[in-house]
Amino acid sequence: MKMKVEDCLMTTYPFVHPYDGIKTIENRLNEKGYIVVMDEKNKYLGILTPLDILNRPHNLVIDCLTPKEIVQTSDSVVEIFGKFNTALSEALPVFQEEIFLGILEKSCALEKLKSQVDKLYRESIISQEVKTAFLRNLSHEVRTPLNQVLGFMNIIAKFSPDEIKSEEGEQYFAIIKRSSEQFLTVMNDLIELSLINSGDSLETSKDRTVIELIFSDLKTYFEIEAQSSNYQLKIDYHNPDSALTVFTDGKK
Repeated sequence: MKMKVEDCLMTTYPFVHPYDGIKTIENRLNEKGYIVVMDEKNKYLGILTPLDILNRPHNLVIDCLTPKEIVQTSDSVVEIFGKFNTALSEALPVFQEEIFLGILEKSCALEKLKSQVDKLYRESIISQEVKTAFLRNLSHEVRTPLNQVLGFMNIIAKFSPDEIKSEEGEQYFAIIKRSSEQFLTVMNDLIELSLINSGDSLETSKDRTVIELIFSDLKTYFEIEAQSSNYQLKIDYHNPDSALTVFTDGKK
């Protein structure tokens, strides 16, 4: 996980002169937990913490300063919090190479890290929901053409030779053929899932598609499916133009 130090960089912070007296800044130091030490030319000299005063109870700020870790803008999250743990400070200076940029507060870094973790968690939940929905839909897309093939094969198996050659038999064979092609398409899409994982999309093959064929197949399939389950179902739809076509991927 990469955290941008710049997002938490503070260019306004409490600071004191290196030769200020400790007694005069103790309250300010305890209130904030740290004070940045700057000279008269605004050059960064260090960060003063309450622990510095306990370990080195001198009168002047400069005499109490102890070396602190330095955060570079290129540091990783692990490196940043490792430096905070080593320094035992609520804030650390941020540098880009040799240039002092500002101050990074530990509380801000923790809040930023928490925000990123929450975002990743939400994205993982969304990703899981998308996968679940996809698999649920895929299960339907696989079952539908397969049921059509098996259903019409069972019907045709009961036909006499003459019935097989009839218009109705040819219609059923045509549905079986299209359903088999649809099933093969779904299987190919499943194989191509690696494209989705890599950020690409599944390929579509658009062509002029006769809407009448799609509705006719669905009508025949669901009516016969209902009969096989001992249900009576009749589907009617209004189609003023049986030659109506759309430019799309008819199989999908």
